[in-house]
Amino acid sequence: MEGSQVKGGRYKMKILHTADWHLGAYVGPQCDDPYKRMENTMRCLEKLVDTVRKEQPDIILICGDIFHQAKVWADRALTEVRVAADYINRLSQFAPIAILYGTPNHDGISQYETLEQMTPGITYFTGPGIRTLLTNSGPIQVAGLPGFDKGHFRAQFPGLSAEEENQVFSQQLDTIIQGLSAQVEPSIPSVLMAHHTVIGCEIDNGQHVFQANEVILNSTILENSNFDLVCLGHIHKAQIVGDIFKKLIFYSGSLDAFTFNDE
Repeated sequence: MEGSQVKGGRYKMKILHTADWHLGAYVGPQCDDPYKRMENTMRCLEKLVDTVRKEQPDIILICGDIFHQAKVWADRALTEVRVAADYINRLSQFAPIAILYGTPNHDGISQYETLEQMTPGITYFTGPGIRTLLTNSGPIQVAGLPGFDKGHFRAQFPGLSAEEENQVFSQQLDTIIQGLSAQVEPSIPSVLMAHHTVIGCEIDNGQHVFQANEVILNSTILENSNFDLVCLGHIHKAQIVGDIFKKLIFYSGSLDAFTFNDE
């Protein structure tokens, strides 16, 4: 959870930031029974609801990868969507919620379309955008930068090597962030939700990422943006990235242990 005084001394807001639920029936570090794994994640979600009830945040941000697999059998998919919708609706009793689409192989568009139908009043970002939400403490601008779909950009940049793709696609993300930042109204607090790897972050095995390895966000672009706060998903290790005196940039970490490294 992040609670911070926004720049300019306008007013304080308490923000609950969560990500990477990875709901699904699959073997995890806690046990070899995929269904008990799902039960364990639900216990973590119960703890999340208890935390929201206790802390009474102004807004709740869910930064992607609600689900573990985008393509699963219909009965399992329906179960996972129902579970997600139930907890989202329970959380929405306490504060407005914004939800970000995560990595395409984890979060399916059809899953999110169904979630939207089952969770009225929730703000979803399945594409880049910015919206103003009303909270008990006042309005807040929320921008969303969902997980990256390389297939969408490959048609525009054919014939690139894997390393060239990562560099070009990373530059595209920088451009999108700058475009969202330009839309920020300075008099209203603002937060960027993103589901990406940021240069300088520490991944779950303790290693630091390098630009050639994957599509990444440039921490300098984030630090120079007009957003008061950056809330991230995708990396499962909870951490602050970069210089807190320049910008508050947080990974919430995974809600439940997804791998033995997470554990």
